[in-house]
Amino acid sequence: VESFDGVVYAPICWSNPSASAWDRQTTGTDPTSSPHSGAAMSRYNSFNYFAGTTGILVTPGLDLPSDLYQVRFWMYRDNGYATSADLVNVYYNTAPDTTGATLLGTINRSNTLAPAEATPNQWYEYSFNMPVGSAGTGRYVIFEAVSDYGNNIFVDDVQIQLQPTCLAPTLLTASSITTNSATLGWTAGGSETAWDIQYGISGFPLGSGTILNNVTTNPYTLTGLTSATN
Repeated sequence: VESFDGVVYAPICWSNPSASAWDRQTTGTDPTSSPHSGAAMSRYNSFNYFAGTTGILVTPGLDLPSDLYQVRFWMYRDNGYATSADLVNVYYNTAPDTTGATLLGTINRSNTLAPAEATPNQWYEYSFNMPVGSAGTGRYVIFEAVSDYGNNIFVDDVQIQLQPTCLAPTLLTASSITTNSATLGWTAGGSETAWDIQYGISGFPLGSGTILNNVTTNPYTLTGLTSATN
């Protein structure tokens, strides 16, 4: 896990090539925050960079034995400047830049924007699976921050790991559908008694929707939904 705790930034073998670069912070302002873990975190200074300014932070070259890996990280979501689309695009590439890269997903800084989170001013964990064909040497994950001149972006605890090998439930159904709720039901894939539920607006990338962890009720009713939820 890279927690950005070392005094030298970017961390060893990472690259931080943009003129409007990421930096290391031990405490956060605009919004006020603390690292998710350890002594420090990565910051992109959207509060001072003009709208449209971008900066990339690139992992070391990765050796991926298979396609079954994912990137996981924590991002601080707040509701300051709620309509400002300061965001992080996460890419996979065979080179340490975004040219020809595959977009894995996007997380807005504002918790009111996609993927929407109900509670502001806290850390949320997100994960994106590597694409088919990603196995090999010299693979990179690129965090591209995009300023919309709102609050700062904070990221912490980045790791590359195997995707979970959970048993897949079957026969997923949705019933009792209203304008803002639906009841989900499914058949367990084995003896498991807890599940993660993920939902979002139609077309959302896997890993970027609203995630409910460790749901132990089947069927389960979702509330507060908006139109076009999948």
